[in-house]
This record gives sequence, C-alpha cells and structure tokens, in this order.
Amino acid sequence: MTPRSRLAPLTALLLLIPALACAQDGTAPRELEQVTVTANKVVQSLERAPASITSIGAEFARERAVSGFQELSDYTPNVTMNVSGSAGQFVIRGLGTPDTNLGFDPSVGTVVDGVYYGRANFLSAFFNDLDRYEVLRGPQGTLFGKNSTAGLFNVVTNKPGSEWKLDGEMLARGYGDLAIRPALTVPVNENFGLRFSGAFVNGDRNTLYNTKLKRPEENEEQASYRVRARYVGDSGLVADLSLLRAELRQNNSNFQLVEISQAMENTIRQYDPDYDDNLDHRKNSTDFASAEKSTIESYALTLELPLPDFGGMENLRLTSISAWAQSLAKNRDIDADFTPIPFISDRLIEPSRYRQISQELRFTGGGRDIFRQGDGVSFIAGVYLLSSSYGASDLFSLEDLGGALAYCLAANAGTSNCVDGIPGGLGLIGANLGPLVSQLLPLLEPTGISNQNVQTRLYQEETTYAGFGQFEYAFLPKWALIGGLRYGSQSKTGELSALASSPIVQQIAGSENHAETITRSEGDYSPKAGIRFSPSRQVSHYFTWARGYKSGGFNGLPLTSENNEYGPERASSYEFGTKARLFKGRMRVGGSAFFTDFKDLQVSTFQNNRFIVLNAGTAESRGGEIDFQWLPEAVPYLLFRGSIGYADARYKSYPNGPCYGDAAPGCTPNDPPDCPKNQGSNDCASQDLSGKRLPYAPRWTGAVSPNFFFPLGNGLRGSLGIDWIYRSSRFLDVDLDPRKLQGSTDQFNAFLVITDASQRWAVNLGIRNISDARYYDQIISQPLAPGNLAAAGINEPRMFTQSISFSF
Repeated sequence: MTPRSRLAPLTALLLLIPALACAQDGTAPRELEQVTVTANKVVQSLERAPASITSIGAEFARERAVSGFQELSDYTPNVTMNVSGSAGQFVIRGLGTPDTNLGFDPSVGTVVDGVYYGRANFLSAFFNDLDRYEVLRGPQGTLFGKNSTAGLFNVVTNKPGSEWKLDGEMLARGYGDLAIRPALTVPVNENFGLRFSGAFVNGDRNTLYNTKLKRPEENEEQASYRVRARYVGDSGLVADLSLLRAELRQNNSNFQLVEISQAMENTIRQYDPDYDDNLDHRKNSTDFASAEKSTIESYALTLELPLPDFGGMENLRLTSISAWAQSLAKNRDIDADFTPIPFISDRLIEPSRYRQISQELRFTGGGRDIFRQGDGVSFIAGVYLLSSSYGASDLFSLEDLGGALAYCLAANAGTSNCVDGIPGGLGLIGANLGPLVSQLLPLLEPTGISNQNVQTRLYQEETTYAGFGQFEYAFLPKWALIGGLRYGSQSKTGELSALASSPIVQQIAGSENHAETITRSEGDYSPKAGIRFSPSRQVSHYFTWARGYKSGGFNGLPLTSENNEYGPERASSYEFGTKARLFKGRMRVGGSAFFTDFKDLQVSTFQNNRFIVLNAGTAESRGGEIDFQWLPEAVPYLLFRGSIGYADARYKSYPNGPCYGDAAPGCTPNDPPDCPKNQGSNDCASQDLSGKRLPYAPRWTGAVSPNFFFPLGNGLRGSLGIDWIYRSSRFLDVDLDPRKLQGSTDQFNAFLVITDASQRWAVNLGIRNISDARYYDQIISQPLAPGNLAAAGINEPRMFTQSISFSF
C-alpha cells in the first residue's frame, strides 16, 4: 500500500473539518485537566513523575468505544499487547513476554489498585469500572520486583463516592458483539461506601470462521462481578476491600494456515471440502472443538494509617496491602495440527490453576529538609512477600491413526517425527490413504488402537521475599537526587513429567518418559539512581539509571527431559526525559530517550511440537517516545492528541538461535544461496542471530487522535474523533524467517459523540478499521510440517460501533 493510499481514509475524514470551523462556541475544553498517576506507588502529577509514563483515562476509552486493554495499547507508544482469559503477551520497547508458556513469569508487571498479579491474563478481568490505565516503561525492579524488567501496567479502578450514583456503558459492535458494564455507588454513611460493578460481554468478533466446525472462533464471553467497600475514618484511617470474580470463555482454534504445500492442501480438502485458502475471507478449518474457559478471582484489602509527624518528617503513612488471587483454567484445548485432519490435540487433563497470596507493608512520608539541609525529601520503604503455585496437566493425543498417517504423508514426507525416510512423493496420495486406514485400523484391533497419548505435568511452587526503598531528595530548590534499592530472594520448586501410552505417539510427539524435580534459589539487587531538574512547576527534566531482574523457571509442556529449565534475565537501562505543561495549561508534552541492555534474555521458541523458553544471550533496545495533548488557542474547537515511539531492539549476541522450519541439512539460514528449502528432515542445529532484530518489536509506533467539538442546538453537543494508528514491520517469530515478517500496518477509526450539556449521557457512533486492514500477532511453523506456516491473533475487520454511556 502506497503512502498516499494509506492516508486516503484519514484525508476523507479531514474534509469534514471546514464544516466544523464555524462552530467556535467554546465547547472544547479551555484547559487540559491535571493528571495524577500512582505508578510509583505514591500519588503525584504526571509532570513531576521522573519516568516515561503514559496515562489514559476512562473518558478517552469511552470516546473511542474501546473494548479492552489491547485496544488501549494502540494509543500507547512503544507498547503492544494481546491478552485473553488464560494468557497474555506484552511488549514494551521491543522487550516482553510471549503467551506461549504458562509456566513463564512475565517481563511486564501487572498491578491493579496496588496489587501485583503474577500472570498477565489477570488483566483481562479488570477492564471494568476503569478510572485510568498507566504504562510505566523500563525496568521497574526497585519498587515492583523481579518480573518487571520491561515495564509495568498499572490499572486504577473507581472508588466508592459519597453520593448515590448509577453509571455505566452499553457497547454494541459489528458482527454481534455486545458489552454491558454497569456500576452502582451506595453511600452507606458519610464514612462508608459501596460500589458494585460488572462486565457482561457476548459476541462474535468475526476474526475467523471455522468451515469444518461451522462456528466463529474466539466468540468471546465474559461475566465479571466486582464489589468494592471503602471506609474513611475521621482520624484518616482508610480501609478498602475489593472482591472480584470473572468467568471468561472463548473458542480457541485461532490459527490460520497462511502458507502450505500442495500435498497438505489436497489432504485438508479431503477432510473439509469447504476449506477456504483466501486469507482475506478470514476463515480457518480444524476438527477439534478447541475452547478456553477460565475463572479469575481476587480479594484484596488495603489499609492506610496516618502517623504523627516525627523528626521533621510529615505526611507519614503506613500502608498494608493483603491479597489473594486465583486463575483457574478449566479448558485450554488446542487443535495442535491446525487442520481439519484428525491428528493431534492438546487439552487439559484437569483444571490448570495459578494461585497467589501476597502481603506488602510500606511506609511513606516526606519532610522539608534533612538535618536542616536541602529543600525537601520524600521516601518510600517496605517489605513484600509473595507465595504462589501453578499446576498444569496436559494430554497430548493422537485423534486418529489414519489421520496421523495422512497428515504425515502430506507434511513434506520424511520429517523425523512422522515417517522418517519415506519418499516425499507419497504425500500426494496421503489424502486418500489416511481416511481408508482410519476405517480399517479399528477392525484389525478393536481395543486400544486410538488410545495414543502423552501425558505431561508441571507443578511448581514459589516463595519470594523482598525489601525495598526509594527516595527523592531536593538538595537545591530546583534539583533533586533519586535513589532506590530492592533486594529479593526467591525459591522455586518444579515437578515435571511425561508419560507416553505407546512408542507410536512417543515418536510423533518427540517425547520421552521421564519424571524429575528441580529446585531453584535466586537472589538479586535492583538499584535505581537519578537526578531531576525542575525549573518551574510546569517543567521537569530527569535522568535515571535502573536495573531489573526476572527470575528463571520451568517450561510448561515438558515432553522431554531437555530444556525444561531456564535461567534469570537481567536488564539495565538509562533514560533521559522531559515533561512540560505549557501555554497556560493548553498543552501537555512528555518525551524520553532510553537505552536498555539485557543479559541472558529469555525467549520463547517453538521446537519439536512445543514452545520452550531459552536464554538467548544479550540484547539491547534504544529509542524514545513522545506523548502530547494540545488545545490550540487559535482553533478553539480542536483537541489534538498524539504519540510516537521508536525502539530499535536487537540481539547483541545470540549465536545459537533457532533455524527456519525448513532449513536444509547441515547449514544455517544466514546464507540463503547455500540453504535451499528442505523437503526432508531439519538438521540445521542453529543460526547466528547476533545483531538481528528482536521478534514482535516494531521500530515505530504512533497514534494521531484529533477531536473536533461543535454545538448541535437544544443543549446538545457533539464531537468528531479521528484516529490514525501505525505500527512498522515486525517479525512474528523468534527465528526471524522473512516469511514471518508482518509488514507495516495502519488503522483508521472515526467516532461521533453526542452528549447533553450536563454530560450525564452520551451516544457514540463509530467505525473501526475503516480500510479493513488485516494483520497478525504471531506466525509459527505448522507442527511436523516444515515450510508450512500458521498465523494467530488476527485483528478485527472493519466494523461499526454504537455505545451509550450514562451517569445519574
């Protein structure tokens, strides 16, 4: 797509602006609202926080008819996100966590109302009664611990107020999506209030339609219930109790074959005559009815106790946060061959459970000086405990031996796991041979012929203790020193095993029978240092250096005894930033430049039918981001929002990177003329990825979102919002196969909002993805079929949206 054609939808929308120019009646805000953040565990203005932070409020989310955090990340520079009820993939500045191994600790932390959650999928339950969403970039190990080497997502929800209030949103989107999010505040008395909220989502997002099963894939359903009780005593004591339960479900056959051999296509059509290979039609085909069902629960109690001034220190406060949380995956079923051929399925033998108990105790305060020196100090110090467990038992099964034979013969025959040594030409007849064998085998051996499976199990327990502290000391009126340190100690024990029912499935799965117990103990320091210069209350500059640490662990699908353990990764980052509130509050801008260095980077790769995590060596990311909002005085009907991010994320040293799925025997893919595609086994041991780009990491991200305000008469007001969201090209798998390169993507949206003068209600009419762009989150090799590729995480097509929000 040429640059001119990319901008055509935006150009058409901008032609509407002259019609609005005469509507200068002051309906646009005259000054940007003050924004406070809590990403550093204390309340402070966005301009004073010495870190790269993006904060997006609930009002903007309603204006853009946003359905979840993944869509909010589109407006956040250097951030990409994909999250569901049982998994999540977060990337900040090119570094992050894939969603392919549920035993894998995240690189991006998740905090909701002060509580740290040890798995990314918890975030899917908290897009409910949102106050604001904050992204804190770079290593955040000093305040938030071992699993925030790339950054942090901080979510703040609404508190109970002092008045009765009924508010919420009803959102309808194309293809049958419907979301209802009501909330009710009940002030019991002047000190105590309750807030009840819920989220009920049901709909087909039309990302994929399964032609074999005749059903939409994803088809997300969610029902979540939340109660928040808050007591504020006359003495300043605050007690805040939050209870959450969410049930989430979706169909889970989300892989679409994007490149396959003629033999594989012929075989697929034998099992599904309706198979559609036109990717623009958004269709796939699998025979196993994959599903993902999970329940998320969370209970948290926060106590804040004001303390008397002491030793010149003021605003002293003791905070305790006690929390229990659980994510229970009842189903996580996958058609592991991505086809309608009855070959391989992977499902849970029993529900998979992640459970955590955490306790944080911290002490905060500040003073005018230290020993009558300086111009003020603020500090935070505390201790933290986390105890967690995770268990998963998977059944890796052959659905049908005839189907297995048909698949293997079509999958570039000769692959080591299927039918090593059989001539590739047999793949052309496998389409007819497989169904015949499926009928004959039960007659030859009626019992046990289909009982071909491998059972795998991972159960791990973890205990983490930490002590932390951070301060900011104004040694001169405009200058302040920043310092902090955290020490964490962790012990982790994993029980891993695999047991195959027969040599047949063992050969195909590439498994071995084994059982082992592994124990890990780690400890690490995460320091932070920096300086801040604030020439005025509206302008602040800062420079910080910080280290982060991410623990090692175990792989979640231990088919063999190899590569089941990986070591920790460490990050060190330098960041310089400037924040300002200018033109009498009509402009807010924040910019930062960074350099981050990673050692023993943890990467997820697909090898031998499973995703495993390995330590890749060293990597680095350098770049910057800018966020801004502007109310131009000369154009009083315009509010202009925008952001841009650049992150050049590369491996510094990774000499043993994974090969392409069809690399030729005895060579590496770095020299394409010597590495033709291989139709037999993959003997390429590794490739040198040193100096190459990291996967899932676009160099450029950006969003431009102007709003135009105008009167409608009879006390009604309107606004037109336009989005241009851009992501540059990125590799969608760790092997950096050029066939897995997602080209640059543009998304254009438009929204018309009509509201009454008191803003008690608003109607939103919109259209998302106007140009109907199509792109993916991940592309991997089809299992046991070298050269064939499958993609997952397709975006939503063009769709119309309608929503009503209210507050009474």
